[in-house]
Order: sequence, then C-alpha cells, then structure tokens
Amino acid sequence: MRNVPTVIFSLLLILSLPLALRRGGPAGRQFRFFVFNTLCEIQVWDDDPLKVGGVVSAAMSELQELHDKLNIFAADSELSQLNRSVPGEYFACSKSLWQCLLAAQEAYELSEGAFDVTVAPLMRLWSFGKEHAERLPSADELQACLAAVGFDKVSLDHKSRSVALTMPGMALDMGGLAKGYALDRIKSRMEGAGLNCYMLNFGGNIYCSEKPPPGKKYFSIGIRSPEKSAELAQTLHLRDRFVSTSANYERGISLGEKKIGHLLDPKSGYPVATEGSVTVICSKGIYSDIFSTAVFVGGRELADKLSRAVENTEFVWLP
Repeated sequence: MRNVPTVIFSLLLILSLPLALRRGGPAGRQFRFFVFNTLCEIQVWDDDPLKVGGVVSAAMSELQELHDKLNIFAADSELSQLNRSVPGEYFACSKSLWQCLLAAQEAYELSEGAFDVTVAPLMRLWSFGKEHAERLPSADELQACLAAVGFDKVSLDHKSRSVALTMPGMALDMGGLAKGYALDRIKSRMEGAGLNCYMLNFGGNIYCSEKPPPGKKYFSIGIRSPEKSAELAQTLHLRDRFVSTSANYERGISLGEKKIGHLLDPKSGYPVATEGSVTVICSKGIYSDIFSTAVFVGGRELADKLSRAVENTEFVWLP
C-alpha cells in the first residue's frame, strides 16, 4: 500500500508542471499537489519557467520525503519506527527528525506544556484520525494515558543524535509542526535557487516572500470566519511573514450528534472547548505552526508571553 501515495504524488507532479508552465508571464505560475494529507500550493512569479519548474519539482520531492519520515499513519515511516522502539532504548534519528525533536522540545518549554508532541496516545484514546468515535474515554483511561504523555519523559542524546521514549506506551505525533518545518525548508530552497517572489501554502500554513507579486505592495491573506466558514472575517497584508490559524470548526470526531474538536490539552487530556480561532503571524515557519496550536490551548496569557519571547510575533483572535 505504501506505493499508492507515491504514485499519486508522481502523477500530480507530472500533471501540475505543464499546467503551471502554460500559464506563464508575470501573472505567476501555480503548482498544486497533495502531501502531508492535505492540499499544498506553491505560487511563483519569475521570468524563467524552466528554472521555476525544476525548483518546484525538487521542492515537491523534498516535501514527500519529509511526509514519508514524519507520517504517524504509515507503519514504515521513521516516526512510526521510533514509536515502536523499546522504552528507554535510544533510536538514531535522521537530520530532519532530529531537527523536529529539537523544535518540539523548545515549543514544550516555551508553551509551558501547552504544545506537546507526545500526545499521540491521547489522540488514539479519543479516536482522532477516525470520523466517528464509539464512546468517550473514561476518567481512569485518561489518567492512565497521561502517564505516557509529557516531553519531559523524552530523552535526547545530542552527541549521537538519538532519542529515547522512557515510558511504556509513549508515542510522538509531529502533525502540529511538520508543515511549519516544511515551510522553513522550502523557503530556504526557493531563495537558494534565486526565486524571490513566491507564496507557499501547505494546508493553511502560509509563507509570503519579501517581494510581493507584480503590481502589488503586499500579499493579501484572508482569515476565515469561525462562524461562517465560507466567508472571510479579516484580511492580512503581509510580506516576509509566516501565518497559521488554529480552530476547532473543521477537524474532529463525532459521537452521535456531538462534535468534538481535534485540539487536545496535553495536561488535562481533554479536547479544548475553546471556540473561534487564533492566527499567528511571525518570522519562522515552525513557530507559526506550533504557536497557533499552543495558544489555542493555552489562551491569551500564553500569547502575550510568546509575543514577548519571540520577536515579530503577533496574534489575531476571532470569536
């Protein structure tokens, strides 16, 4: 089954390049493809279509490689192999996984535990990843599960670039930072190739280049209304900024008539009941991904702390 996503990805790559290249001109070229279990988009404004096609093709391959490493739902991914490792035994990491672990540790400390990649056992307990749940977990089940949650139970060996999950039942889920990490990687690739006018959109995690599209002063990025998802509640005018939004209005599980949001509080083990949305605007992709989730869980006090701790970070709240 593992070959199926690769075949789909290759087909999308083949189909998207001619379509994008035919558009040509200063209006820009648009590439759409599916990775990280979501629709991704790269738009580029440049006079050299062959260069653009080559760089975007390499970027798409890099994104697929990252997905294959960090995909918790694929049994043969590097992350799944780590999650199956014997408790207390060190697992040697690739550079990508190691960098994500370092970012996860920093996020755990900055957010005072509101962002925690060790929530995978809780996600399973609540049946997230499925459309419907048969029942809600009991308080006893939650307490037992919380014994395996907490990044303070993860041991990192910097010399050997390896990691150990110290408690039985521990598992990591990188879904809260993977797209932000990917934004930083692809931004570096694009600018290293001399492309300076572009926008990246990985499932709503967005980067806008310093140089705006021809004839524009900035990129216009809309924030959806939490109450009316087909409408925009606010428009941001951005250059050289990353932006990400967290909300409970799309993903989640259903239990009968009840809809339960997909964002969990790693400390209590319960889904966050917060309504509305929070959008973060900052200067680093992985921060945008992490901070939007962390602040949706941790609230406005955490947002104020992160704004002070990380320069050029701001939040937009919608009721």
